[in-house]
Amino acid sequence: MLITVRCPMCRRTVNFWAADLIKVLGPDHELQNPPFPCSRCKNNEVDVRWTIPAASDLERLTVRRPVRQIVKWIWRDEKA
Repeated sequence: MLITVRCPMCRRTVNFWAADLIKVLGPDHELQNPPFPCSRCKNNEVDVRWTIPAASDLERLTVRRPVRQIVKWIWRDEKA
């Protein structure tokens, strides 16, 4: 299943595989809720649609895939 997220403000469109989003967001995330805000304009009101693409569509389709998870430590100064 292909999840298409489109921002109505800046008109950016990004495609995700549903299996990738389940891996990143977890199985309890509801499909109608946007997975992320728009990375360009930070708008939270994005349109989410799903489709099952035909085999002929796959060769010209660009899909955003997760590469790796980065864990970042946050430090603060405290009085000894």
